[in-house]
Amino acid sequence: MPLEIKEMTIADYDEAIALWEQTEGMCLREADSKNGIEAYLKRNPNLSFVARYNGNSSERCYVDMMEDEAICTTLP
Repeated sequence: MPLEIKEMTIADYDEAIALWEQTEGMCLREADSKNGIEAYLKRNPNLSFVARYNGNSSERCYVDMMEDEAICTTLP
């Protein structure tokens, strides 16, 4: 299982926010709080995904939240 891609749920938040906080140029806002992301996921099903490389998101993870624009983080 080299790369698993699945729809993001609020259970993925802690890993996602950790990645975003480490990503150069990534600007986080109040809307990126756990409550904000949970509301976003409920309003916009099937638009947000997480990927895990070999089942380990801390090894390599890509999260894409689509709102007004796509925010992309490259895989290391």
